[in-house]
Amino acid sequence: MQCPKCDNTPLKRGTLSAKKLTLDQCPQCKGTWFDKGELCTLLGNRAHQGFIIPKFAAKMPNTHCPCCNISLYEFCYPGTMILIDGCRQCEGIWLDNSEVKAIRHARDESNKITCPKCQTRQQSAESCCSCGIIIAKYNASSTVDAHGCEAKSVKSNPPHATSEPSYADDIPGLRGSLLRRIDAVIKGLTASLF
Repeated sequence: MQCPKCDNTPLKRGTLSAKKLTLDQCPQCKGTWFDKGELCTLLGNRAHQGFIIPKFAAKMPNTHCPCCNISLYEFCYPGTMILIDGCRQCEGIWLDNSEVKAIRHARDESNKITCPKCQTRQQSAESCCSCGIIIAKYNASSTVDAHGCEAKSVKSNPPHATSEPSYADDIPGLRGSLLRRIDAVIKGLTASLF
């Protein structure tokens, strides 16, 4: 079997005794070929069980499957932003050198947070990937009342504010004002259409 990324470099077979897996690795780029099911075995509870290569995966004409010698497809491993390569025929997976560690880290639940506004579970970040709030600003705007209950601080609404919240409420300055005004106009147009 040849490395799909390095020209004329045969893969070397090695055994991971802890997981009882025999894998093929490139001695040059340190990428690893996983036959169907082997990646799930290696990742254990961090694996996305039973995933298939998505229909929208990008065909990589210069990268060929070590087993089938057909083009591999590039796509993100489920639940991550890590691009990997897979074969539609034999369902094997090619991971570049550091992608196993990256997938483990991305799929580790202890590295995830819950957005305080929309409750979306995501990787630790400054802003929410779903609702877009800046998490530190959102948390800073919360206060604890005399009974120990969390309550939102009351902010004075600018004269152009509508009764509905805007995605731009957390954006300060002129940019936030303009985005809130645009949001209000769009909501008004949408309401008049329906």
